[in-house]
Amino acid sequence: MRRCIRGALLAITLVAGGCVPALNSLFTSKDVAYDPALEGKWQTAEATWTIQPFDAKGGRYRLRTEMKDQPPAEWYATLGTIGTNRFLELLPQRPNEIHPKTFYGGHFVQLRSFWKVALAGDTLTLTSMSTQWLEAMLKQDKASIKYEKPEDGMLFLTASTQELQDFVAKYADHPGAFPSKGDEKGISFSRSTATAK
Repeated sequence: MRRCIRGALLAITLVAGGCVPALNSLFTSKDVAYDPALEGKWQTAEATWTIQPFDAKGGRYRLRTEMKDQPPAEWYATLGTIGTNRFLELLPQRPNEIHPKTFYGGHFVQLRSFWKVALAGDTLTLTSMSTQWLEAMLKQDKASIKYEKPEDGMLFLTASTQELQDFVAKYADHPGAFPSKGDEKGISFSRSTATAK
């Protein structure tokens, strides 16, 4: 799962695994909801995520990820509700050196990821949709969702926001889709008592 967050931007030909990226947002403006309890510095043994306020009305935060053996990365994070579950959507901030109006930068595509949120006191657990589960469902024709998987590339969802919402709402509580055990289980963070940067 941790491989999902390796780069700030992903070209669609890049091989990555561990989460299911999406081209379109999971949320509309009516789905977002800001929660100040999410702000702060969250840590595991191998990662520190710093979540700061950005746009409360839009349910958005700024996120900085610092992870073992990876460069720091900057993100926009949006909190929203689908059905009875909350999700955090991550969108990488595009570095200036690959600005979309440059020839080079125009060849990169920003993809989103979404994570089921469980926040209880000083513990934050984020669980992404399982790639293994989704690929198995697609192979067996048990899931209907628009996607692309370029040769030697990663699977990513191309469904519209409404289609994504319907799909996520249907499987949000499925233990295979958002697993609590195994290789793709959620990441549990503890709140740091240190002041966020």
